[in-house]
Amino acid sequence: MRPDLFSVVATCDMGRLAPQVHEVKVSRADFLADVRDASKRKCYFMVAERVYYVAEAGMILPAEVPEECGLIVETTGGQFEMQKQPKKRKVTLSPAILMNLLLKSGQFNPL
Repeated sequence: MRPDLFSVVATCDMGRLAPQVHEVKVSRADFLADVRDASKRKCYFMVAERVYYVAEAGMILPAEVPEECGLIVETTGGQFEMQKQPKKRKVTLSPAILMNLLLKSGQFNPL
């Protein structure tokens, strides 16, 4: 399992990377299946300080998003709006895991 988008701050300081995961949902069924898979979120929490769901406006209600995750929606004109802030947690990534996430395609399992 690999996040749709993994990002970090452009820095050489491993302690200030602020890794984030964004899971882009293209349908309500896609979101509901993702929410049911707690193991997927657990893996994301191992590599990201913040985890967001991203969807078009109206597809997901903020109350449906797991407590520790955030919600960003696409509004008209391709603009994005934060509807729910995620909980931030401190994550320290090893160089090997960071490089795997940034450079390799395909499956990723941080366990």
